[in-house]
Amino acid sequence: MKNFIPDLIAEKASMNILSGTFAASTMFVDISGFTSMTRSLMKQGKEGAEVLSNIINSIFTPAIRAIYDNGGFVSTFAGDAFTAVFESDADYALNAAFEINKLFVDAGNINTKFGEFELAVKIGLSHGEVEFGIIDTEVQKAYYFRGEAIDGCAKAEHHADRMEIVADGKFMEKLSVEAEKQPAGENHFVITPQELCLSPLKNKTETDQPEIEKMFVPDSVLEMKDRGEFREIVSVFIGFEETAGFEKPIAEVIRRTHAYGGYFNKIDFGDKGGVMLVIFGAPTGREKLYSRAADFALSLKEVPEFSFRVGLSTGIAFCGMVGSDLRKEYTALGDVVNLSARLMTKAGPNSIFAGPDITAKLPASYRYESKGLTEFKGFSEKLEVFELKGKTSTTLKMSYSGSFVGRKKEADELIKMIQPIFDNKFGGIIYIDGPAGIGKSRFIDNFVGSLEDCVYFYLPCDEILRKSFNPFEYFFKNYFGQSESATKEENKTIFSDKYSELVSSTKDKEIQSELLRTESVIGALIGLEWENSLYSQLDAKGRYENTLYAVKHFFLAQSLIKPVVLVLEDA
Repeated sequence: MKNFIPDLIAEKASMNILSGTFAASTMFVDISGFTSMTRSLMKQGKEGAEVLSNIINSIFTPAIRAIYDNGGFVSTFAGDAFTAVFESDADYALNAAFEINKLFVDAGNINTKFGEFELAVKIGLSHGEVEFGIIDTEVQKAYYFRGEAIDGCAKAEHHADRMEIVADGKFMEKLSVEAEKQPAGENHFVITPQELCLSPLKNKTETDQPEIEKMFVPDSVLEMKDRGEFREIVSVFIGFEETAGFEKPIAEVIRRTHAYGGYFNKIDFGDKGGVMLVIFGAPTGREKLYSRAADFALSLKEVPEFSFRVGLSTGIAFCGMVGSDLRKEYTALGDVVNLSARLMTKAGPNSIFAGPDITAKLPASYRYESKGLTEFKGFSEKLEVFELKGKTSTTLKMSYSGSFVGRKKEADELIKMIQPIFDNKFGGIIYIDGPAGIGKSRFIDNFVGSLEDCVYFYLPCDEILRKSFNPFEYFFKNYFGQSESATKEENKTIFSDKYSELVSSTKDKEIQSELLRTESVIGALIGLEWENSLYSQLDAKGRYENTLYAVKHFFLAQSLIKPVVLVLEDA
């Protein structure tokens, strides 16, 4: 294994044990000075990224070694911070804290060709119950650690000043060594570093199961070299409520991350609740970076029983490995990630807050509302915050300004090709190709606009979310007047009224009967559900086959009213 996941998780996953609890001591380590150092080295381009990679390796390697030598493991990274869990005695967790503190005393001042940087550390310690969980999806597994001990060490760190180690009362009760301490708030204590004489621990044998690791980490990360780089990303920071059954919506978030081309980085729990980090643009670059991230964030509103808050930001970040050979992860560091986390904390329930950097780069089809200037910790100036509200639906018919000139020969050919539809026959499929920008869409729009006694339906294909029936989803949402601002019940009423009109105007009894039978199937395509409906009773294969029947008979019914031309854009 390359140690992208804790050995405990690999071991449990291999036995298909997806959850459990155990008692442990915990440690939260926060490194200060990292953000300002990253910001400074970012100005140096590729060479600055190499220097930062070397510093990360020199700091994290001995710190993580101290944890593993004392019977612990790193459960979660959080940028320039990490959480460790110790199943050994609390004395060993304290000893690891002393060793990490001494590391920063001895090596916290870092000299580089680009200047001197000073790093310091704050450490929090706690003890109690730790819960682990593995979320299993067909695209990627994810894991988490949470519980009173995870929350406790994060709270203890908040009581620590620079270069201090703070433990809570629960941790102190588990110590068998005498530790010099001073009060640091209610039931928290600053512990003075000292030499502890502890018996060496037997090294634990690591589980070598690379096939398990591949289930949690994409190949693009597993095959990557350890060096990092500065690159543009969109950081999506998601906060969520720890309600009963929260694993199910998180699994759907993971699926949607893959569908939109993002990288699901982590699930993390602390004293502020549960969070997830999703990155777009790294480790694999994608086209339409900003739209992918915005569409993904907006799609979270469709996840059932999911209460969330999202922060959205874009910019240059350090993307690479954090940690050491004992334990590491691929992640992004820098102001762009920090800002998305700060925006998330400002957002209301089921809201998406975005910075001015990304709203300026999104196409005009996205709707957002200014929330005014806001002050953020770690940023010198106030920033304008926007709430991303939605996306303007694609219209059924594209519109253009000015008059259309030329293409008469092509138009004459096309009119001959579609002539069968005016004789109650199928007109076939006509494929129009040409270089981007040559005017294909304009030509088609002008052509169908000149036709009389037929109806033109526009079905745009989504270049980002490439899934079955996607152009029909777009079409039906527009045809049935579905609105993001309306409630589910209001949209269902609008749909039912419009659908009833179509059924009543259909004279063919067989088609009419099929329309009535598959109403819930068409509704499901646009996110509408009815209790005990046909759609709710079908299995996956039945839903697929009945969707084909439903769409087919919908357009057959339309063609009995008027000849129909379907235009699939960007197929």
